[in-house]
Amino acid sequence: MSLFRFAYAEALLPFLWILLFLSACPEPIENEEHPDSTEALSLSPQSEALALPPLDAYGISLVDYDDDGLSDVTLAAREGVFVFHNEGDWTFRDAREDLGLTGTTAASLDKSHSVVWVDIDDDGDLDLFVGRRVLPEDSGPGVNALQAPVLLRNDNGLLVDVTESAGLQVTGSWEGAAFSDFTGDGVLDLILLGGIDATGQGGEALGHQGSGGAMWRGNGDGTFEAIIGDAACTGPEDSESWGLLALDLNEDGNQDLLQANDFREATLCLGRSEGGFDNGDALVPLLGGPMGMGAGDLNGDGCVDIYISNFDNPDNVLTYSPDGLTDHYLAMIGNGEDPSPPVSGYGLSLSDMDLDGDQDVLWVAAYDSGINGWSPGRLAVARTGDSPSGRRLVYASAGNDPVLTGTHNGYGLAHGDLDGDGDLDFGVGVDRSPQDEFGDVLDVPDDMVENSFLLRNDTPRNGRGWISLVLQQPAPNRRAVGATVRVKVGQRVTARVVTAGSSFLSSHDYPLHFGLGHHERPDWVHVRWPDGSTQTFTDLSPGSNTLVRSEQGCVPSGTCDDITIPCTSP
Repeated sequence: MSLFRFAYAEALLPFLWILLFLSACPEPIENEEHPDSTEALSLSPQSEALALPPLDAYGISLVDYDDDGLSDVTLAAREGVFVFHNEGDWTFRDAREDLGLTGTTAASLDKSHSVVWVDIDDDGDLDLFVGRRVLPEDSGPGVNALQAPVLLRNDNGLLVDVTESAGLQVTGSWEGAAFSDFTGDGVLDLILLGGIDATGQGGEALGHQGSGGAMWRGNGDGTFEAIIGDAACTGPEDSESWGLLALDLNEDGNQDLLQANDFREATLCLGRSEGGFDNGDALVPLLGGPMGMGAGDLNGDGCVDIYISNFDNPDNVLTYSPDGLTDHYLAMIGNGEDPSPPVSGYGLSLSDMDLDGDQDVLWVAAYDSGINGWSPGRLAVARTGDSPSGRRLVYASAGNDPVLTGTHNGYGLAHGDLDGDGDLDFGVGVDRSPQDEFGDVLDVPDDMVENSFLLRNDTPRNGRGWISLVLQQPAPNRRAVGATVRVKVGQRVTARVVTAGSSFLSSHDYPLHFGLGHHERPDWVHVRWPDGSTQTFTDLSPGSNTLVRSEQGCVPSGTCDDITIPCTSP
């Protein structure tokens, strides 16, 4: 990123202090029906599990690519793509040779940046998409500054490069990637955002040094066609875009897009039933320098919130209404600790780390230039809890391990159940060598974490249970990417979204996890499938469940008459 970003952030600083001063810090109250967990969070770093040397790593995926029930690990790095099969008991095997990622295929995966496992041809198995780019500080004579992504089709367990035949041999300075149905035909489409132009041909003003994004329509057979003009949603041509999120934000059965643009307004596109988008930019508040994005329900109202990690500004918690997106982050923080403004946040996860029935936040930050010069990154955890004025966010410790408390240059972050025990674990992609915009490696403290790492969730449960939901529907889009799921447990309702590409350059595993607290089972589970059709399930057991789409709106029939689903359109 560019130096002198602090000028923009410094101008906003007085207003941020005013907002913080006006925000009251409510005292937590006890919800007797569904109490918040009081046990300390415990995340145990597994730094040696992957046996990797320090890398210039970015995106990470914890998607179970072979559907054996355990999340696997895929890491995108400047040095290439690294895939580890989960053997169980926190043992991981380098699977690159088994998958055919050797020779020229492996060589084509250098300068990897983002990683998404997704079924692009609707044959039931997962294919691998890798976004690639050259960072501006690495560009120069003899360097091909623009790179094409790589699409690897899963051919009976071997990954075959089909980038050119799929129609994706398009070079750029690619950042975030996401798949969803943006054209209304049910088939997964693709969007790639363009970051800072690595050729040096971008503009001079902050926020205008970008290279523009691109969209492709999926044909359902693993091939794609470019979407151009008003039918596309890729933000301003010169925007420096980073993370993005695809979801049905306004609950109308069409997939919408929110894109993070540095130093300027984010881009919001509201999908139309016939395909294409309506411009929703007027509905977006000024966000500062948004980077990573995640979807969940932090305030427990059953509506989907968007969490945004920010550069040198407080993070955002956005909720949607027809009048616009409203930011609740400062109100949820009150005058409590907020470590987000001084750093440049990137990857993030919204998950119920302690299984008490609400969702918590984990984010990672990287080195970046701010008001006070170069700020080191860090790892941070925030828990949600009850208060007289509603839900609040409270930053908390997850342990004293040096990996948790040390300095970070972290970018990607993803969650998945790596040990099959019902709570979510995490992976973080770390760039070992933070550089300034001239390509010079920064001086870093001795406590900087150099290796990408995994985090085992060892938070005490005290009898709290969980439910995990896998969604299945007929082709196209068998894994129901873009579906929204709401779960009611006691008096709490929380929501999650099935995504293929989110956080920052990363991919969470497909099963959706919900904590049950001390309740035996959920009262109900409501699924809004990607096309807007709905089903409600009232007899699900705790543990792992697969929900198969059918025409039956209530399962079992006749058990949903008294159920009101919050925050949904008719």
